[in-house]
Amino acid sequence: MKAAPRSEQSGRHILSLHELDRLYSANLLRQLMDVSNAFNRRLMERGAGLGHDDLKMSFATVLAHAGFDNARLSDIAAMNGLSKQAISQTARELADLGYIRLVPDPEDARARIISLTARGRALIADSLNSIDAIREEAAVLIGSKRFAEFEAIVSELWVKLRQRPAR
Repeated sequence: MKAAPRSEQSGRHILSLHELDRLYSANLLRQLMDVSNAFNRRLMERGAGLGHDDLKMSFATVLAHAGFDNARLSDIAAMNGLSKQAISQTARELADLGYIRLVPDPEDARARIISLTARGRALIADSLNSIDAIREEAAVLIGSKRFAEFEAIVSELWVKLRQRPAR
């Protein structure tokens, strides 16, 4: 039997593409990302059907915080592990589309706060209604009871992770 090839730099075994795919497919983080992406794609599809056909997946990073607790661009960047420049660019795109306004922070003139426009509030309302429908679609796939358990577990984990101090 032939030994698995080793990386010259690390001396570790190199996995075949088949082994990598098997491990990657069974990876919890990947599965959670795929579920989240599927939900977000459905949300985008439903939003497009309601007149919000100019959205991109990347907008969710900013819109998830828009209009709540005077969200600063720098805070949104920090929460998402992204650069302030990347968040600023996304926010400018959303402002150009009429979903948000960027207003000066009354506590720090250098900082900007996101404020929802009427169009942005309509998007959030449509999204919340769509989320309920998407939840129902998912519940059909695995059963209402199991989906409710899944939601409860994810919600509990989300709360506990948010309570942990930043590292």
